[in-house]
Amino acid sequence: MNCLQQSRKDCVIPLIENVTDVNVTDIGPPVGKSASYISDITSGKQLPTFEGLFKLCDYFGITPAEFFDDKVNDPLLVKEFAVELQRLCGNDLRKLLGLLKIMEPKHMEAFLDYDKKVTRYGDL
Repeated sequence: MNCLQQSRKDCVIPLIENVTDVNVTDIGPPVGKSASYISDITSGKQLPTFEGLFKLCDYFGITPAEFFDDKVNDPLLVKEFAVELQRLCGNDLRKLLGLLKIMEPKHMEAFLDYDKKVTRYGDL
């Protein structure tokens, strides 16, 4: 296993598994691979070839650079977040950025707990 494979081998599986609206067996045909090939990748039995990785990146709408960015844990989620951010105006973006800069993990947990309550009970 080369350094490139070792550094990102654990990211190929989440890249596929984190997409909840896609069945792993449905990914094979669009990328020109068999369902068992995709299954072997998600189970960790096999790593994709570079060609296979490029096809998976195309399928998920990310670039290989986004996939290999060590600072990004979930490139699909980051891309989706970026798309949603485009709906905000500059002032709201600045406020959100300021909030993200000061937020610690414990704050995020509290925010998510609040979000669950709002979702469960409607606007409080």
